Amino acid sequence: MGTGSPEAVTTAPVGSMYLRTEATPGWYFKNSGSGNTGWLRTGYEKYTVTKIANGVSGCATAKGCWQVNAGTPVAAATATTQTVDWFAAPAGSVLERLRLKTATACTTLTAIQITEIGTSASTTEFAGGLTYDLKAAVSNTNLLWPAISTPGLTAGGTNWKVTISAGAENVDDIPDGCSFVIHARLEVLP
Repeated sequence: MGTGSPEAVTTAPVGSMYLRTEATPGWYFKNSGSGNTGWLRTGYEKYTVTKIANGVSGCATAKGCWQVNAGTPVAAATATTQTVDWFAAPAGSVLERLRLKTATACTTLTAIQITEIGTSASTTEFAGGLTYDLKAAVSNTNLLWPAISTPGLTAGGTNWKVTISAGAENVDDIPDGCSFVIHARLEVLP
C-alpha cells in the first residue's frame, strides 16, 4: 500500500498486489518481471490519444504525430485511415469494458471518426463498424460504450489498437491538439 504507481518503485514477487491510496486510487497486480517493474493496474485505465505537432515530444514528422499518454510519438499517416497502438497488452490480458470520449474536439476536416478497436491480430477484434464522431463537442454525454465482441484474451503479448478515419481526407490533416480518451477495464489473468 502507498501513494503513486508502484511501477519502477516497489519491489515484489510476481502475483503481489499493491493498493494506491491517493489521487487515482486503485489496485495494481505484479504481472511479470523481477525487481520493481511489471506492475499493471486492475480496473479502468485511461489512455489519452492526442495529435501533436512536429517538434513536440520528439515528433519529427512535418504533419504531426499521434501520441498515447505522453509516450513515443507515431507519425500521422498520409492516408484516410490510421491504426494507432494504445496499449501493449501482456500475455493473459482480457478487455472487459471500454469507453470512448472526446477530450478536445477535432475540427476542420469533413469527418473524423473512430471506426475500429482491436488487436495486432484483428483491428476489429473488440469492436468494428463504429462511427464515433471526434468532431462532436466535448461533453459528459458525448460518450461511446461499445459492446465488446470478444474479450481479447491474449495468449502472448499483443498491441491493442484504435482505428482513426478522416473520411475522404488524410489522417495527417487532422489538426494538432485533437484528442480522445479510451477508458478500458482490463484484467490480467494469472
